[in-house]
Order: sequence, then C-alpha cells, then structure tokens
Amino acid sequence: MSATTATVEETIGSLTGFDEIAIARAFNAEWSDLAEHRPSTFTRALVFILLRRDGQEDTEAKNAVLEMTLQEVKDYFMEEEEETVPEEPVTPSGKDSEQPEMPPKN
Repeated sequence: MSATTATVEETIGSLTGFDEIAIARAFNAEWSDLAEHRPSTFTRALVFILLRRDGQEDTEAKNAVLEMTLQEVKDYFMEEEEETVPEEPVTPSGKDSEQPEMPPKN
C-alpha cells in the first residue's frame, strides 16, 4: 500500500523551486542529475520532499527516507495506471466477442 495518493510523475510535476533547493542541499546534487544518474536516490529525494510537505524538518525527513528499504521507497507512491487500449481489452470477452445489437427505440 502506498503512503501517498500521488504517482512518481505527479510528484515530479509538483516540485517547486524550494523543493529543488532542498533536494540539492540534502542530497548534494540537482534533482535532474539524480534522476539521470542515480535513480534510486532520486526516488528517495521525492519521498524526502513529501515528508517535508507533511511537516518534517529536512534532517528528520532525510534520515527517515535513508532508513527506508528500496522496496519501501518504491511502494511509497501510487502505481502508474496503464492506458486503456481498445485493441487489447482487459476482459476476456472483449476483442473477439460480438456485442448484441440493441433493439430500436420506439
């Protein structure tokens, strides 16, 4: 179960300039550098931001996220929803079944 109702993408989109500064100070790197070169640390940085938003001080939030296992960090976020593709229905009756015709309305 996730600890937030946000996905990783939504959290990235919600970063403010102050969040970026806090990440740079706490993790000694710009968030974009972490995203590109140290993805697990980047994900921890996102949790760090969410913990700060919940009222934790920077040191407390950083310590909390560093104590988490990598699985706990991943599970902190909601899973990205898969896009619905009509050609690949989820239900077994989907693609190859024919829909019954509706009778005409009087």
